[in-house]
Amino acid sequence: MTNSYTSLENNIFQLALIPGDIQNRAAGYLIRGPKNVIIETGASPSNKTILSTLKVLEISPASIDAIIVTHIHLDHAGGAGLLMQQCANAILMVHPKGKGHLSDPNRLIAGARQVYQESFDRLFNPILPIAEERIQTVSDGETFDLGNGRQLQFYEAFGHARHHIIAFDSESKGIFTGDIAGVFHDRIHSRTGCAISFPNTAPTQFDPEEMQASYDLMISLHPHHLYYTHYGKADQVVDILKATQKWIPFFSEACVDYYRKNRSLDQLTNYIQDHTVAYLEKEKISIDAIDIKNLEFDNRLNAQGIIAYVQRLQKQ
Repeated sequence: MTNSYTSLENNIFQLALIPGDIQNRAAGYLIRGPKNVIIETGASPSNKTILSTLKVLEISPASIDAIIVTHIHLDHAGGAGLLMQQCANAILMVHPKGKGHLSDPNRLIAGARQVYQESFDRLFNPILPIAEERIQTVSDGETFDLGNGRQLQFYEAFGHARHHIIAFDSESKGIFTGDIAGVFHDRIHSRTGCAISFPNTAPTQFDPEEMQASYDLMISLHPHHLYYTHYGKADQVVDILKATQKWIPFFSEACVDYYRKNRSLDQLTNYIQDHTVAYLEKEKISIDAIDIKNLEFDNRLNAQGIIAYVQRLQKQ
């Protein structure tokens, strides 16, 4: 990573966002061209990084045409309101079910404050409303013209959130995946050359059937690249997607059965951690203490999402 960004192919720049307290674990993307587009804003603490990158690339915030968020979770869209203030000519593109939360983020703020308590201000402030007239909703199959024959095509990709979209870039043949393709462990990949990704079942709308369908969709697009929000670009695309997809039954069946017998977040987290680490060891993929800590961070969130899924099943 060079300072705040990495230059990729096809006039795409990977932005180093800040997810909570962890560095190099979230990325946004800038597409530079006749129309300049930012995909994912991160939380507001990432704002300085985005602006500094624009300055280095000599792109005025006023020349940003669109800001796209794959879904409204705060690590993807919490800073959208602040960035929209600075990018005065941009539209904000989001799934229709996310529009109301971005124009009036009070429910998002209340929910996040309850979870993060005294850490909320440091991690997320400010979360600002976006004027409704500046929000453009995008639905399945819609396109956005970037100029010179380049388009982004949007697809609904549920299973992680019921307002999740992905964007397929006609020039790079890459997918901006948000969270639906899982968490790509770029640190392991950079060190070992092994492309490792596990599904993201974080709270609260994990749905295994919809997630399976979303993986089938991504594979059907025959992408050349995956641009993960968590974290970075991957090229062994179909192999990664198929390998990650195979983990969905573990989360939706084995982990559900385990939690029903052991009603403990800590125990479920350890159960997932043990299985993912054992898999890496079986595949002779070397991991270190930082990798283990990153996996545990992810797996605790995954466990919380599985618990929410079990609770939803019980209500049904």
